[in-house]
Amino acid sequence: MAINDTHFFTAQGTLAGQQYIHTLHMREGVDSLGSNADSQLLSRWQTTCQSAWLGCHSAAYNLTRITAQRICGSLPLPARTELSVGQPGTRNVSVQGDPLAPWLSLAVNESTGLAGRSRHGRFFMSGGYEGDVTGESLVVNVNQWNNLVLAYIAALNGAFVTGTPPLDWVLVVHSKKLAAQPGTQCNQSSTPVTGLSLVARLTTQRSRRA
Repeated sequence: MAINDTHFFTAQGTLAGQQYIHTLHMREGVDSLGSNADSQLLSRWQTTCQSAWLGCHSAAYNLTRITAQRICGSLPLPARTELSVGQPGTRNVSVQGDPLAPWLSLAVNESTGLAGRSRHGRFFMSGGYEGDVTGESLVVNVNQWNNLVLAYIAALNGAFVTGTPPLDWVLVVHSKKLAAQPGTQCNQSSTPVTGLSLVARLTTQRSRRA
């Protein structure tokens, strides 16, 4: 409820019968968000990014809900705020072949311009098809997974990284290790993201493998 407070955002859904959770960390960028900051964060992501997110996924994906919770700031920390969505992906995959296994994903790096693991983050995106890749490399085409993910990155970037300042919400890399150190302030345990970049090859999420 104050500038620099850090919040944990999730977009929760299902893909090919498996739970699929997209996570981001956001920091309050202005002092005017008030006690309903989490609700405002959910609305902000829905308005600026949800359409592009759904566009990365076929109808085999369903976005069930989005959540937000303040995880760093004045105590006591509030309960999580949830918003039901219930919308399928909107990507047309009629000519893309068979779907890839859900644990085959693309990684998006979150750069802060600073060194160290605590200042570098990433998130993963699943939902590709055979026609999206050649071996482990992405096929670059306007209708392919590559460009759809880049569109989501652009939406995040415009809303939470490079938009007109002062931003109400700032995308950050949050370090649990730094936050666990006594006396660490929220603006010390989370670092604003300065750039998002797609890794143009497949990766795996073995911990989520069926």
